[in-house]
Amino acid sequence: MDKCEHCQKVQALVDKQAEDYGLWFISENIAQGYLQSALRELHSVIEGDRDKKLNGGDAL
Repeated sequence: MDKCEHCQKVQALVDKQAEDYGLWFISENIAQGYLQSALRELHSVIEGDRDKKLNGGDAL
């Protein structure tokens, strides 16, 4: 798999996860909040939006 093909697969997964409301619910405990923050940060880096506030509770 070449780099371009890999990037397309990664972006497709990011897009799919961004539309999955089950991943972006309001966290009820510290563990959920930590995982959601990490997921939002990963999405932000992949999407190239590193300057977006990550902990505001907004889905990317």
